[in-house]
Amino acid sequence: MNILIVVKRQSLQLFYSDRNLPVTCLVPETAMKDLEIINEKEFDTLLSKYLLPVAPKMLIQTILLLDNDVCFSTKLEPGKEEEIKKAQLDASPFLHVVSTSFSVEGNALFITTNQDLIQSVGRVLESHRYAVLAVCPWQV
Repeated sequence: MNILIVVKRQSLQLFYSDRNLPVTCLVPETAMKDLEIINEKEFDTLLSKYLLPVAPKMLIQTILLLDNDVCFSTKLEPGKEEEIKKAQLDASPFLHVVSTSFSVEGNALFITTNQDLIQSVGRVLESHRYAVLAVCPWQV
């Protein structure tokens, strides 16, 4: 079994490979606020109610898909790529930022998000034997 998890501003949507409909986990502001996990223990307790149990010698392959409301993106103009990237990184409200660049329909995009958010979600998932294989922005 595999799972795709869409990380949104105040919720997670879990798409299990063996189920037809997603499971939605609403995350209260006491656990996640402003794209930060502010209480990882509470977040873990909440998420454990939605995750299927995993046998001790197994792992669930997991992909995190970051919704547009969790990412900041900007179009890269030819010849100004580094300048635009630096400006977006400098404007980020987060201490630790993760970023990527890619092309969509001929347009180069630069996308950033809060690295601490992704790492917190990953830690909680991995503590329940959900192995995060990839983290991708929705726009990919």
